[in-house]
Amino acid sequence: MQKQNLIELQKTKDNDRPSERSRLMMTLCAVAGIMILLMAAGCVQQQGTGIPAGNGTAPLTVAVTILPQKQFVERIAGEHASIIVLVPPGADPHTHEPTPGQLEEISHASVYVKVGSGIEFERAWMEKLSGVNPHMTVVDSSTGIQFITGGDQDHDDDIAAGNHSAKSNGEEGTDPHIWLSPKNAKIMVENTYQGLARADPDHAAEYRVNADAYIKELDMLDAEISQEIATKKTRTFMVYHPAWSY
Repeated sequence: MQKQNLIELQKTKDNDRPSERSRLMMTLCAVAGIMILLMAAGCVQQQGTGIPAGNGTAPLTVAVTILPQKQFVERIAGEHASIIVLVPPGADPHTHEPTPGQLEEISHASVYVKVGSGIEFERAWMEKLSGVNPHMTVVDSSTGIQFITGGDQDHDDDIAAGNHSAKSNGEEGTDPHIWLSPKNAKIMVENTYQGLARADPDHAAEYRVNADAYIKELDMLDAEISQEIATKKTRTFMVYHPAWSY
């Protein structure tokens, strides 16, 4: 009888094994499912950091025409801006054409800060660049600057005749090299700040502090240059390109 009971008990255990295996498999599947859900949630959270620029999280993508403007934006926005320079070092702003790669970058830009003084690149391409990205905010950094008339060909005659007429915007026939004057650079920095602050209001206060500090440096530079040339008797010098009238 005892032997019979042992046999029956063993059969019972054998019959229970599939049930135990099933429960084990279900437990493992549940654990695996939880791990997959956690991993998926992590991926979603990571992808969620790619929020459009200007919300205080991702850098603001800012396009500029020439290299000096890159420094203006860097000094104002710092790490909060990713900068695209359309006319790279060594390229001629009179003849340069944007590459397909630059047009692709422009399509993702939030802000374009143009020189605004009638520089040839902007006259030829600004409308097309705006068409690539209609939602891009275009900032004219020349607003408030008094332009000197005279393009590259008739510029010398105008300066010799004392013709320093003011223009309300950068039209063809005005000297476009406004950034070479510290006084004009200060105006360009202020206009750039205003545009960046509108596009990224979360960092506007920080941009204001940075812009003010940079403008003070430009004041110091202007004073240093003025002091350096104050005692110079010779006021005429030769250049290969008429870019220094401002």
